Amino acid sequence: MEGLACEDALERDFYTSLNAYEELLTEKNGRTTKASYTRRKLRSKGPRECLADWAVGDSTEGFHTLVAREMWELTGEYLVAKHHAQFEPHVVAAARKRLQDHGWGGLGSGSDVDS
Repeated sequence: MEGLACEDALERDFYTSLNAYEELLTEKNGRTTKASYTRRKLRSKGPRECLADWAVGDSTEGFHTLVAREMWELTGEYLVAKHHAQFEPHVVAAARKRLQDHGWGGLGSGSDVDS
């Protein structure tokens, strides 16, 4: 799978998430489906800026698709919270808020996304 050879943990997690989302799109559409908008954004901005934009912007179709399947750990917002040291505090706060607002209770003590 694409991105698994990345040495950077955040990039590896990003590609794991992207691959999973594309598998869900393929399943939904009955044919191989790439996340074209995400891939364009990835090429122009890179994974960190994509994640930051998703965290502070409106929630994405990908976020809702993953949450509907309880695949919280594959959302961009989760990745921002998990790799919080690589993002501005307001970006991390927005990501955590979206996760909590959509019912994820995994931000308790001992979580790998705690600050």
